[in-house]
Amino acid sequence: MVLQLPTAPAVSAEKPLPWLTDTQLPAASCVPEETAGAYPLLRRYGVTAPHQQKIPREYFKLAGPERDEKIWSLKHQLGKDLVVLGHHYQRDEVIQFADFRGDSFKLSQQAAGRADAEFILFCGVHFMA
Repeated sequence: MVLQLPTAPAVSAEKPLPWLTDTQLPAASCVPEETAGAYPLLRRYGVTAPHQQKIPREYFKLAGPERDEKIWSLKHQLGKDLVVLGHHYQRDEVIQFADFRGDSFKLSQQAAGRADAEFILFCGVHFMA
């Protein structure tokens, strides 16, 4: 009896896979679902994020370049009062704004070292929330 190993499907170099070439999501593709994830658990224990505000729905309808311009403008306006931490699993559209990039442990160390910042924004990934 001869066992054959499964083979991977062929990938054509002529037609790249869409997830490798199309890194931009269309506008309004990421709307937070406040009935899923950690929200019900937070409510159950009466815990809230005191500085967390709901993101206005208009934000999700902005074209990518316009949204990015607004984010960069606010980031420059806040200057050293804002530290943006980007988890290395985060998408490029988000990580471009990060002051520090790394895993959760490294980012927590960076945050601890920036106690002078008024705002620390952690751009994590959903499965680690």
